[in-house]
Amino acid sequence: MSNQSHTTRIADPKKHRLGFLDFLRFIAAFAVLFQHVFENIWPAFKHFTTYYFQCGLFGVMVFFLTSGFIIPVSLEKGASLKTFWISRIFRLFPLYLLSIVSVLISIRLGLYPAGFPAAKTIIINIFMFQHFLGVPDVMPLYWTLCLELLFYFIISAIFFFGFIKKTMWIALAFLALSFFAGGVAIGILHLAGGGWGMIFFLTSMFVGTLFYRLVNGELSARAFAGMMLLVLMVLLFNTYTNLYGKDQPALGGDKSFLPVTLAILAAYLVFFAAVSLRNIKFPVYLVYMGTISYSLYLVQGTILVIIPAIGNTAVTAVIWIGVTISVSVITYNLIEKPFIKIGKKLSGASSKKA
Repeated sequence: MSNQSHTTRIADPKKHRLGFLDFLRFIAAFAVLFQHVFENIWPAFKHFTTYYFQCGLFGVMVFFLTSGFIIPVSLEKGASLKTFWISRIFRLFPLYLLSIVSVLISIRLGLYPAGFPAAKTIIINIFMFQHFLGVPDVMPLYWTLCLELLFYFIISAIFFFGFIKKTMWIALAFLALSFFAGGVAIGILHLAGGGWGMIFFLTSMFVGTLFYRLVNGELSARAFAGMMLLVLMVLLFNTYTNLYGKDQPALGGDKSFLPVTLAILAAYLVFFAAVSLRNIKFPVYLVYMGTISYSLYLVQGTILVIIPAIGNTAVTAVIWIGVTISVSVITYNLIEKPFIKIGKKLSGASSKKA
């Protein structure tokens, strides 16, 4: 029986982007936003995310799966590393650099509760290399962007050596890395103080590409199901060896077995559900929230710190979320969209010259 009997081919992935990828980005962005808003003002929510379900981690995992679904394919279809990197740089860095500037200004004005970082730290953060060089983030949210950048480097190398279509083997290789490095070396042998999560997140990006291969008829449902079973086994092995019986509630739910495991499992289930329902029409306003999700992610890191909480939990939440959305709309339209357009224009010109 052919793969086509199991799956439905996507003729034009861009046509479906707004239907389910941006909807997934909306879910991811608001999961992170709700985590950061309510853990600071609602004790019951803080207890829930610490002991039962880590909303922020759930959102981050959805983001990573979404990147894995579309980024390798965009490189594969663009057929040029130069055009890929031009578009990615103009997509990520303008708003990221503005975010760094806003944090530094806020620190100088005494609005952001942190010491002013050293010049070396700022420079390395500007290039998004801080996690590769053991330098602290100017703002904690930046860790996901460093991992995303690492994914781009790895995907670029895979593309350069002609292995971009070998998605199954690549995913298996990273699952093995996650098992042996994240579970055995770190979780059991304690050869490093941490890092298993970063390895599994990176692995999940490559698993995200398997979802694309499935819906595009390039991977059978049986093979996909087998891979998902392996993912589940590696996830449980890693969270068990690294977190079970070692819970650290004082450090939040991202350091405990149950909230971490449930958050990652839920992210995979939600991603699978959205991909399965990709042909339905999602609410326009939710899809729009997905298009501005990058702004939502970065803007909250400053807004939720410089605007103080007031006595009423509900009012504080409305103010924080409302201001974050409002500023994100502005930064999307004034920063993201213009630079995305420039990136597309330059990458298009680059591809024509090539």
